[in-house]
Amino acid sequence: MGFEIEMPKKEGGTSIYLSHHANMKKWYLGGREGAEIKLEYIQLDPVTLATGWGKYNSAEKSYTYIYDKVMGAMEENLSESDPDFKRAFSSYVMVHGYPEPVVWRRNSFGELKGWEQMLGTYWDKKNDAVQGQLPTFKYTGSEQHKDYPTSIPQFEFIAFKDRWEGYNIPQWYLSEIGSDAQPVGNVEIKQTVTTDDIPF
Repeated sequence: MGFEIEMPKKEGGTSIYLSHHANMKKWYLGGREGAEIKLEYIQLDPVTLATGWGKYNSAEKSYTYIYDKVMGAMEENLSESDPDFKRAFSSYVMVHGYPEPVVWRRNSFGELKGWEQMLGTYWDKKNDAVQGQLPTFKYTGSEQHKDYPTSIPQFEFIAFKDRWEGYNIPQWYLSEIGSDAQPVGNVEIKQTVTTDDIPF
């Protein structure tokens, strides 16, 4: 697909975002005004995972995010003082077929549930990973929620794979989520075929 991802060239930049359109069950890079993509496989580095609160400011057309100090551990309910705040997540992921990582960060119910369920498919296996390998998933479609007018993206855990080429983790992203992890740069690992059902 001929969409060129323009990523930040220096610390403190902004990044392309991955988003899921719940009603249309489609994926976009750069928001709905960006490029529609066919999402097949995704890889994530656990050091980029964060949970917290997010809200959209319609006047400024921007989001505000406040992250939990410990992922998944809600210290206070910000929605009690500001109902615009909703539970949110953030991750810095690689989409197979695109040369650089993107931010997948949302405060929508459907995407949050899909993200949580994706993590649940590998969490009990995370100690089985060889050092340097990362969880890799296959997107299998989006299911309509039975009670709410939204859909939830579904993922299947495939395997722990070598870090894909170009999957660098910048300091600016880690600082945003309050992580003390070390950035990862200049990754030149080649993708290799080790499982028959994955085309890489």
